[in-house]
Parts: sequence; C-alpha cells; structure tokens
Amino acid sequence: RVQSERQFERLIRNRISKLYFDKDNQVLWIGTYGNGLIRHNVSSPSAYTIGLEDKIYHINNIVQDSEGYIWLATEKNGILRSRTNQLSQDTKFDSWNKVDSKGSYHLHKDAHGFLWIGSETGEIWKLNGGTQSLTKIALPEAVNNPQEEFCIKKIFMNSRNRLWVACENSIGIYDENTGEWLVHKEYIEPYGKITNIVEDAVGHMWLGTERGIYKADVPLAIKNKINMVGGFEETIGLTPTKVLSMHVNNYNQILVSYPDKIIRVAHDKIINHLVLSDEMP
Repeated sequence: RVQSERQFERLIRNRISKLYFDKDNQVLWIGTYGNGLIRHNVSSPSAYTIGLEDKIYHINNIVQDSEGYIWLATEKNGILRSRTNQLSQDTKFDSWNKVDSKGSYHLHKDAHGFLWIGSETGEIWKLNGGTQSLTKIALPEAVNNPQEEFCIKKIFMNSRNRLWVACENSIGIYDENTGEWLVHKEYIEPYGKITNIVEDAVGHMWLGTERGIYKADVPLAIKNKINMVGGFEETIGLTPTKVLSMHVNNYNQILVSYPDKIIRVAHDKIINHLVLSDEMP
C-alpha cells in the first residue's frame, strides 16, 4: 500500500504510460514505465502497487475485456491477464501463454469489445476476451521481414472498422470489412514517427507524432495515401514537439500532452494551452 501522497507522486511522476478507469468500481489503474502497475481508489486516498511476477515493471497498455478481466501489455514480458474479474488490491495476474512471454506487445479494445494485439515482431491478432479465441491478421504483401518492417508500436481500431497500425518505421491501415490493407508506407517528413492514435466523436482520426499533432484521413479513390493536416501548434506560436499522450473527452475535445506543454483542441483549433515549467521526459 502507498502510505502518502508524496510517495504516490514519486511512483507516478514522469512515469505514466497508460491509464484505465474502471467506472463500476471507481478504480483508476495506472500503468507505469519503471514502477509496474498501480491501483488507485478514486473515492478514497488509498493506492496500491500490484505485485507482478518476474519483476515486470514496464506496462504499455491496460484494457478490460467484456467479462471484466484486466489485460496488461508489457514492454518485454508478454501479455498478462488477471486471474479473476473480481478486482481488488490483491488482484493477481498470470502470463498469457498464447504469446511470447518475453515479447513486447500493444493492446487496444474496440467499440465491440474485441481486443487487438500488435507485437514487435509484426504479428497482429483479434482476440475475443471472453472465449480467448484468436484470429490472426495477414500483413501487407510487400512486407518481407516483419520484425524489421512491421515492428508495432501503437494499434487502434476505429468506428469504420479500420485498424490503424503505427510501426517503428511505417504506418499501416487495414480494412476489416474487406480484408484489405489500404495503406502501408514508410514515415516521411515532416511528421516523423507516430506516437499516438485517437478518433474523435465524429470519426476523424488524429495522430500524435514526433513533431506535433495531425488530423488524418484516407482518400477513397487513391491507393496507399494518407492526407495529413498539421500546423495546429504554430497557429498560436507553439513549437510542434513530440506528443506523449492524447485523449478525447466527453465534449469531443482532444487533450494533448507534450514534454513542455498541454493543449486542448476543439473544432480543429487549439482553444487553450498550458506551458509546463518542468519539462517532462
């Protein structure tokens, strides 16, 4: 158990990699890079570090399946699943034996409750959390060496059943309705690598990159093309630096954090911002 606010701050400061809020139980699950998993009861001051096997400290993603089980994607210890859907400070996790227990993975839960898994070796699966049945997604035909050409860093299924996949050196967009890869192309200037992917309430895609935020769409008639619109930061005199995280709130506003600032976007404009005095790593 975390004994004080100061101790809690030390655990999470500059280390949060993913947040998941369990509305039913009013519990905030905090994935960190370096301090593992933390469970915080928002209705009380209590917070607990969750003991994970094999000194697992680096959490990439946290999702809860349709049955209430918590899934953790880690940086180098595979995927873990909670033993029970009755969650508490004593919740235990087991390594999920259908993937490499030493691999790096990313998870995303879509609007239908399915979990999407992407690996550093270029593998993609669709998972039914209840039955744990897996469907493997074939990679683009042009990919010859998945580990080098399709090392997955972010994965996101949008409301149009299009899977956006950000890799180490490229981006892919897979249409589940047709089973076709609409896009697979290497990163180019000026935006560099993609660090975050979100969808707003009306279906527009937003990408966080090493050089600011971009609004993105795929033209219907042109193969292997993405339209990227950026420059939002410059309109109010800010420098477009690396995006650390993005979140769409209930008002369809996009909250974006950078190492040196936080902005809020609405109707394709930055409506306010906060410059941070202590730059985050």
